Amino acid sequence: MNWCRQHNSSLEYVKHSGIIESPGYPLWSLPSLDCSITLIAEPGSKILLTLMDFDVGEAKKTLKTDKCENVFHSNSDYVKIDVDDSKSITVCGSISSNGPLIGEQYLSFSNKLTLSYKTHERIFRTTFIKRRGFKFKYSIVSNKSTVVTVLRPKEDAIGTINNLNFPYSTPPGIENTIYIRTAIGSNIEIRPAKWTQLIIKEDDCSENERDVAIKIIDAFGDTSVLPATTHSWTVCRISSDLDSHLMSGTESKAHGHLHRFKPVKSAFHVMTVSVLAIHTHLTPFQFMFKIKKAIFNSIET
Repeated sequence: MNWCRQHNSSLEYVKHSGIIESPGYPLWSLPSLDCSITLIAEPGSKILLTLMDFDVGEAKKTLKTDKCENVFHSNSDYVKIDVDDSKSITVCGSISSNGPLIGEQYLSFSNKLTLSYKTHERIFRTTFIKRRGFKFKYSIVSNKSTVVTVLRPKEDAIGTINNLNFPYSTPPGIENTIYIRTAIGSNIEIRPAKWTQLIIKEDDCSENERDVAIKIIDAFGDTSVLPATTHSWTVCRISSDLDSHLMSGTESKAHGHLHRFKPVKSAFHVMTVSVLAIHTHLTPFQFMFKIKKAIFNSIET
């Protein structure tokens, strides 16, 4: 799709899936660009954007949501995705270091989505930037559907797993199945982000907690029997009053911290987060993940 020519905005009516690439991808990136494209689908549908490759600008070395906050105040490169007229998500960095993950997705709240691309200005505008740029796939989904996300973090990676359109809510009526796939010989650890009131439990949510319809699933959780059986955890939201109670006092604080943020771990290199459409669109969620090399006990023969 030829859509970006220095300073311009374009409009594209879409009925099928397609690809959006930055000019020069994957060999180089042009400076002094400030362009946007608006995709419009049929009424009653949404536009899903899936990240296939990304190497644009510099991101702050943080796991917080503000890793791209400085790009608007400096001569920096970035991509901005408007999922709604009042909701935008800024993406910067590289998939190889401190940037987004291959497979991250962004879903419009209506049948319209706008992608804006800005690169820093240079005196010599023909000078290429030694960055690959970006590649996205766009597709059309119905207003009530299940979005399948496949994330592929690299070995030894640390990052976040979020709801669609984080830090905003997921559009109502949308379910999301997130598959995490990493290098063979690795484990995946997941825990709630510290800013949330989430807790991961082996059993159901109690009367002081609210079921947020999120399950974390390890398809090979129990390998003591053949075939291996599934191990799953329930994600609950605790009240702020209960959280304050858990975290008050020195002894209680240590116990509460361990109770709240103890990670769950996969047996192998795969894990699934299943997000149902019940409640989940009301509040964003975020989990931290860590990829670690698996340690297997040797089997004596």
